[in-house]
Amino acid sequence: MSFYADLHIHSHYSLATSKELTPSFLYLWGMRKGIKVIGTGDCLHPGWMTELRESLEEAGEGVFRLKDIALPHSRVSILGAEEPLFLLTTEISNIYKKGGRVRKVHNVLLFPDFESAERLQQKLRLLGFNLTSDGRPILGLDSRNLLELALEVNPQITLIPAHIWTPWFSVLGASSGFDSVEECFEDLVNHIHTLETGLSSDIPMNRLVGRLDSFHFVSNSDAHSPDRLGRNANIFHCNLNYYDMLEALRKKETETVDLFPQEGKYHFAGHRKCGVSFNPADAARHGYLCPVCGKKLTAGVLDRVAVLADREPLQEHLLSPAFHYIIPLPELLAQILGATEKSGKVQTTYMNLLQQLGPELTILLDIPEEEIARKGGHTLATAIRRMRARRVIIKEGYDGEYGIIHAFAPGEAEFFSQKDKLFEVESLMQEPPVRPLVSFNPLTISVAHETAMAAEGESIWLKKLDAMTSAQEQAIMHKEGPAITVAGPGSGKTYVLVNRIIRLIKSGLCHPSEILAITFTLRAAREIKERLQKEQIPCNGAEGVKTGTIHSLGLEIIREALPDKNFVLIDEKGKKELLKSVLSTPYGRSKNLLQQLEFFRNGVFIGEIAPMAQAYQEKLRERGLLDYEELVLLATEILQKNETLRMTMQSRFRQVLVDEFQDLNPAQYTFIRLFVGNGGSALFAIGDPNQAIYRFRGSLPYIFEKLREDYPNIKVYQLSHSYRCSRQVLESA
Repeated sequence: MSFYADLHIHSHYSLATSKELTPSFLYLWGMRKGIKVIGTGDCLHPGWMTELRESLEEAGEGVFRLKDIALPHSRVSILGAEEPLFLLTTEISNIYKKGGRVRKVHNVLLFPDFESAERLQQKLRLLGFNLTSDGRPILGLDSRNLLELALEVNPQITLIPAHIWTPWFSVLGASSGFDSVEECFEDLVNHIHTLETGLSSDIPMNRLVGRLDSFHFVSNSDAHSPDRLGRNANIFHCNLNYYDMLEALRKKETETVDLFPQEGKYHFAGHRKCGVSFNPADAARHGYLCPVCGKKLTAGVLDRVAVLADREPLQEHLLSPAFHYIIPLPELLAQILGATEKSGKVQTTYMNLLQQLGPELTILLDIPEEEIARKGGHTLATAIRRMRARRVIIKEGYDGEYGIIHAFAPGEAEFFSQKDKLFEVESLMQEPPVRPLVSFNPLTISVAHETAMAAEGESIWLKKLDAMTSAQEQAIMHKEGPAITVAGPGSGKTYVLVNRIIRLIKSGLCHPSEILAITFTLRAAREIKERLQKEQIPCNGAEGVKTGTIHSLGLEIIREALPDKNFVLIDEKGKKELLKSVLSTPYGRSKNLLQQLEFFRNGVFIGEIAPMAQAYQEKLRERGLLDYEELVLLATEILQKNETLRMTMQSRFRQVLVDEFQDLNPAQYTFIRLFVGNGGSALFAIGDPNQAIYRFRGSLPYIFEKLREDYPNIKVYQLSHSYRCSRQVLESA
């Protein structure tokens, strides 16, 4: 038998997903879409596992049906719709260091039964991993080791690397992946037989890379809401059970159903502000620079494919597996009706078509054009015929802008609705040409030229900045590794910090969300944000950059790691009251006791005050209280004990800029080091050792020397030119 399957989705336990991702709604949308087998997604999350246990019953080996008690109450009759079945799946986010780099790889696991999923769940718990923070577990675990654990539980568990070209979270991603599947999975690579294309790639693109020939491919929706089911899917030709489906994957006997990959918002390289986009060949010819403004282009998924490609595009009959492109039916109806996808007109027409013709994928791929024309209208039949033949109009996505796939030229659909002019219109209209499967030859592209061209782009950008001193320029243009900028009074410290951030974003070295700027006051954080907002930064850069104090950052860590704890913040008065409750020692007569306590907890004093400090801290935690120092101390303790969270934070922020570095105390310095890792490559500190104003809170007088000791390879920049004083005043001083 033949059926559609979508094996990679999420539940309502995952972040940024619909509350309707429940078994009953998935069942309902599975019928509408024509998906016979739906992956459960997130099955290692304890809450979702419980829901699945309560809602599903076995319908065959490794596949499950919805129990009668869980069936949706209201269902529209859909012609020829079949009851969807479920297969246990989850996506796992693996974040770890390998080969000197942070790797972020998403993997999909398929399970033959609940028992296997629960045994792996238990193994991961025993290893200390948190499976409840997100539906998609985030593990500080090598992908190869995850595979090994799964095979130990049950050799029939299947691991499929997810959306393999996604820049930030995939096995071959440009930013945090590998150059080969073998490099990732090492000696266990023979257990990897199938890869997932993702929404922005397809079979023709993947088959440009000869080293992937031994792998089969699947396509899945990665749906974050039930109406997105089936936007990518698979066609199986086998019996309806886990083991026959697994065998079909191993034998490479399935087919893919894909959105046109050009719809992805980072498919092409480009520069949205200037309205410029290029395929990899044209991007290379332009030196990866925008011809309008001279800045570096934002690279696309297709560029990464071009980097690893080693052959010319294959002829269609040589491509495997077989693949089929679709435009979702609501998108086609929106084009035809001149309305939005979510409008009542489109939704009503959509449901009427399902009742008359059958599920969505059946309409898009299986039903003859004549029948569609008879029941759904000639315009819809023409749109679907063009879609099936790849006679579509495509505007590729680039630089965060989604692509557009149309079956009709602007205004063309309106003519088709005029039945009395139908034949006249058809004779006058020229159909779009058949789209080529691959629009460039990767062997003609000099990928090695990219680095040099990117450097040239930075130079062009730099010339457009306001005039700066040579020392400022060197600090702003710092390339890699830890750095400290020693900035004297009036030397443009904030200017350097802000323009360092601008340079990182505009040169494409960091996405705004990967930049963290730590200040000592909220006022300083606001000033940095305000200065950034005045700049034309791509990707909503000013809002994307995270700015804040070290204590606000500590509070975020605590809330993320301990969401069930309702901590209460206390002020100086609260600290004094709490201190009285632990005073059973002669220290109570000391006027400076509270300050001594702060010094000790900040890592400055040691010795006889230690027992009291320990008792004070125990009282804090016993009562669920947080004081100023505890915001840093507890967050530090969490990061030290929780490797997964620590790795997540280190990979989340590729650049950590610390203002007023001279005012760090030992506890805060330890906290910062956990964010930048042992190598400190993300650290960019700035300050003046002669301007420390927080000595009364224990800031380190030797902090700069300590930094050089911990990071021997640190680059030091000196800013000595002052803009506040005239030369005469400086010389007199």
